[in-house]
Amino acid sequence: MRLKDEFRKLYELILGKTIRVGKDGYLLADDGKTVLEPRRKAKDVYELSGGSGYDGVSHYVMTPGNAEEFFQRAADIVTSYDLSPYRNAPHLSEAAALEDPEELDVWDGLELGEDYSFVEIPYAEILVTVSDAGYLEHVVAGMRWDTTMTGHVC
Repeated sequence: MRLKDEFRKLYELILGKTIRVGKDGYLLADDGKTVLEPRRKAKDVYELSGGSGYDGVSHYVMTPGNAEEFFQRAADIVTSYDLSPYRNAPHLSEAAALEDPEELDVWDGLELGEDYSFVEIPYAEILVTVSDAGYLEHVVAGMRWDTTMTGHVC
């Protein structure tokens, strides 16, 4: 899983980095308990965005994201993408007489919480090409595929 840390870095570029701090604002280690030495306050080390909270482990503060750097990094990873038209969705010509096309919901008639196969629900195919298969290695085990997948992960 060579490149799994790239996604954490991208996440930080979008939302900012999460910095663990004690109640007094001093930097903590990743365990959320150990005060880092030398003792320094997060506001003295990082540019903070104002976001803060408690995640069950420790208090934290946030740095600002960086949209421009995210755009550049994402463009280096995703080399192309294509989105198909909706499949199994009613055509506007079929629904226009029954509903206002602006209010058409492709999910009407489906019960929430039920399992449906792809042939029963609206879907769109998404094809994404990445510059290195290593960017996907860490997510493959958790994916549920209802369609044929081509290619391979190194």
